[in-house]
Amino acid sequence: MKKIIATIATLLALSMAFVGCNTHAGDDTNGSKPDPAPEAPAVTPIECDMTAEKWGWGYNSSVENNADGNLVITLKGGYGAGSFGYDPAKDLTGYTKMVVEIVSVTGADPWYQVVVQTDNDHKVTKDAKGTDANTLEVDLTSGTLDLTNVKQVSIQGKTEGDVIVVKSVTLK
Repeated sequence: MKKIIATIATLLALSMAFVGCNTHAGDDTNGSKPDPAPEAPAVTPIECDMTAEKWGWGYNSSVENNADGNLVITLKGGYGAGSFGYDPAKDLTGYTKMVVEIVSVTGADPWYQVVVQTDNDHKVTKDAKGTDANTLEVDLTSGTLDLTNVKQVSIQGKTEGDVIVVKSVTLK
C-alpha cells in the first residue's frame, strides 16, 4: 500500500511539471502573472469658480469675495453653508478627490465640513475643526456618491456668526 501511495504521489508531481503549474507567489493557476490593475483615466483638474455669484446655492449664509478674491461665507443661522451646484448634474467620473483650501474660520467653537452630493442620501463629507488654515481632501470614491450625477458642493459651518474664508476648491 505504501508503494502504491508513493507511486501515485510521484506521478502527480511529474504531471504538474507537464501542465505548466507552479506555485510562485503572485502567479495564477496557469503560471502567468495576473493582469496589472487598470489605471484610472487621466483627468484635467477643475478649479472651481470662487466668485460669490457662483456660490448662490447656500442656505443660512451670505457669501462675498474679499480683496484677495477669497470666498467669505458668513453664517446667518445654525449649520448654514455656502454652496454651488450643477443643473443639470455634472459627470465627474475619473475624479477621485476634491481639495479645499481654507484660509480661516472664526467662532467660539469653529467647525466646518465639505459636502459633495447627488441628493440628501448620497454624498461624501470631510470635516475639520479649528481656526488655522487647512487643506481638506475629500475622497470622492468613498460613501454613496454617484460620480456620474453630482449636483451640489457645500462648505458648511456650525454656529450663526461664524465666518469661513475659502481660498480654492479643486477637483482632481
